[in-house]
Amino acid sequence: MNVVSPLTIRAAQLTSSTIPYPDTGEAAYNAGTNYALGDTVAFQIGDLIHKFKSKQGSNQGHTPEAYPNENSWWLDLGAANRFNMFQLERNTQSEGASPLIVQITPGERFGAIGLGNVEADSVQLQVYNGASLIYDETKDLIDRTVLSWGDYFYQPFRQIKNTLFTDLPILTTAKAKLTFTRSSGNVKVGFVVMGVPFNLGITDQKFKAEALNFSEIERDEFAEAKLTPRRDIPKTTQTVLIEKAKLNQVRGILSDLNAKVALWYALSDPLLDYFDTAFIIGLYKRRDIDIGGPAHAFLNLELEQI
Repeated sequence: MNVVSPLTIRAAQLTSSTIPYPDTGEAAYNAGTNYALGDTVAFQIGDLIHKFKSKQGSNQGHTPEAYPNENSWWLDLGAANRFNMFQLERNTQSEGASPLIVQITPGERFGAIGLGNVEADSVQLQVYNGASLIYDETKDLIDRTVLSWGDYFYQPFRQIKNTLFTDLPILTTAKAKLTFTRSSGNVKVGFVVMGVPFNLGITDQKFKAEALNFSEIERDEFAEAKLTPRRDIPKTTQTVLIEKAKLNQVRGILSDLNAKVALWYALSDPLLDYFDTAFIIGLYKRRDIDIGGPAHAFLNLELEQI
């Protein structure tokens, strides 16, 4: 099991993007403007530009506050469109015309880039050191599993939502260029996670993959059902074999990730059948450690997608 504690990517690290800022509905908040119900504005809080929607009419002089500290005047919709893919605490997407290109110069080392909740046909990663191209790989994001002639003729293609680039050159001077393409419709990108991976240990081949379904089913007095579909949240529970000498380091890393979104993956090759099942961009919810012997311990780890 590998974990990547993400680098913070904000305007200073985002060298360029084909997504404009300000985008539609992202005019800067002005305290002297009288906003109507439903008006949207952009406002910077800390180092991140947020997009807000007015909850009331006659909204003047009320400064927006970021979630979860919102006031009664403004609803935090997440980061501005350009920065949505880097706001890991919200399951929102950046959206733009194809090809959607972002260039990131983090100024820190990264050895892996994980992408989540993507809607595109392909993504290309190019890593540069100065003007020199030192890494170039393209991943197909449209797939179809064919196990029979029936599958060949009738199975639809499906969108691959998550993918991963690993074994990247680890340099403080490296910069990454991501190019997303889509033949029809806009590209959407939910998460871009960059950082140096740390191997916690060997994941037991038997692990549990669940989903928390937030869809609602309501029945009236005649037992007629009203169905409201909502997204489900992947959740995994796995056991990781840890070397004794690594135990304190593992405990320290997990403590640093309390209430912090990270990238977790048990397999590094997206072409492997279990890759997506064991790929989580989210939080660890629970951990316990069994001391199993003189050389190893067993980490029982529960992860939940953000």
